[in-house]
Amino acid sequence: MSQGIPKKAVKSLIEHCNRFGKKTGRSGAEVFKHYLEWIKKHADYFFASHWPPKYVPTGTWLTKEECRFILDSKNYEEEVERFTVVLLKRNLSLDGLKAEYFEQEFGFYGRMFCGHCSVPAAMYLREYIAKLEESNAWIEKQRKLEPNDAYWMKLYDNSFSAEAIRSGKMARVQLGFIEVDGAAEGKVCEVHNKYLCLYGALSWELVKLGNMVRYLWRLVEFYDRHWNGPQCYTPSPSEAKWYHIGEPSLLDVTSRDDILKALEDGRMDKIVEEFRRYIETFKHV
Repeated sequence: MSQGIPKKAVKSLIEHCNRFGKKTGRSGAEVFKHYLEWIKKHADYFFASHWPPKYVPTGTWLTKEECRFILDSKNYEEEVERFTVVLLKRNLSLDGLKAEYFEQEFGFYGRMFCGHCSVPAAMYLREYIAKLEESNAWIEKQRKLEPNDAYWMKLYDNSFSAEAIRSGKMARVQLGFIEVDGAAEGKVCEVHNKYLCLYGALSWELVKLGNMVRYLWRLVEFYDRHWNGPQCYTPSPSEAKWYHIGEPSLLDVTSRDDILKALEDGRMDKIVEEFRRYIETFKHV
């Protein structure tokens, strides 16, 4: 078992706390105080082994032991503590603290563990829909100004085709699911780091709900592609059996109400079963 924080690490740790504090809107003293409290709280893990003489690269990914330690957290606040303690331990040696590696890993893993949080997805779709509406309005205006221009005629036909209109409506329905069922309504985020999340403990819920909505929308998109089908694509013979173009419709992909109803009346179950068979067939291709 190691005996305390290596002396050579103290200076670099304080420097890191000052730098990290500025980035996160806190004082270096506050960051340092939290670190010491968390290290003391989780001392059995932090001091479980001797410090190596030099920094030892631990690979890109967290080890099973590190993941298990983090996942044993009882709440969001404890997960922040445990995650930070893991990264400090990974980057400490008798030679000091590799602060730059700690900060890189804090950013990398913090962003990765956001998973499919509903907030960034909502932000993306809000911007996409706004740009789509702006673009369509401009195209429509130019088409009226130059009604005989072949370029604007073609662009107008493509932008207002049945397929394009359906796609735009789907984006609005998807945003509705993310904002209402993913709890992202009115929320924005420029941090993109679970352990600096503006919404604190709610981040757990935002990630969980975001994943649920994402899976639902994968099913909707799978249905749209294989039942409605893109006009510009002809499936290969090996894929043809997975396409049901021309068959009776199961789902209105442009209607939130119909998608919700399909979850209750069994129609979505048929899509789920087809989706699972499709994934199983092509997972090794």
